[in-house]
Amino acid sequence: MDKIAPKPYFFIPETDPRVKEYRDFFMKKTVINIRLSFDIGVKYECVREDNIGYIGHLILALQHYPNRIFSLVHGINPKFLQPSNDIDLIPEKEWKTDAQFINWFSFLGRFTISPFFMKSPEKRCMCLFADMLPAAYFIHANSESNPMSELNPQDTEFINNRAFEACMNFWVYCNCSKCNSKTPIESLINQFKLNFNFEKVSTTAEKLLAEGHEFKITRSRKL
Repeated sequence: MDKIAPKPYFFIPETDPRVKEYRDFFMKKTVINIRLSFDIGVKYECVREDNIGYIGHLILALQHYPNRIFSLVHGINPKFLQPSNDIDLIPEKEWKTDAQFINWFSFLGRFTISPFFMKSPEKRCMCLFADMLPAAYFIHANSESNPMSELNPQDTEFINNRAFEACMNFWVYCNCSKCNSKTPIESLINQFKLNFNFEKVSTTAEKLLAEGHEFKITRSRKL
């Protein structure tokens, strides 16, 4: 007997106003099966207030445009605007030395699937580790850095659990479409040398989906 594909699980309903609100953006700015890069300006007051709203809303609405998901995977590049005019950008070397910007990524990371949409490996790292490592670590961190080596065994297990939840949510998110979640998930696993593989993610997520589990897009309190 052929295996029955699990029913798609949507994190917000199709009737949510955000789905319609971002329709023009997805239709005009994204291309089917072509990965793009989007610089998104983040206002200083959003950083100060730990507000990640626009990026979170955009990703939630995107799930209802399944043939456009691939365009934004590893495609969003948050850039920070000067508080004085909301036009000029704060240089990366400058904001990386300011803990409040690193802290903003920890709030972005609470939106569990955010690392899969970050363009740079460094920002994916911040989404997962910003609240686990001193802000100074990220000043010189790059794509070759291994933040897991900075953690004690207990925190390493903690991060593995956090990342596993993120990977499961991303698998569920992509299940509504033909977007292949395997490559981005394995990329995250390899980047941070996590202690699980894609097969464990997909098997666990599919089992929970079949059991009617309620998936949460925001990080659980214990993670």
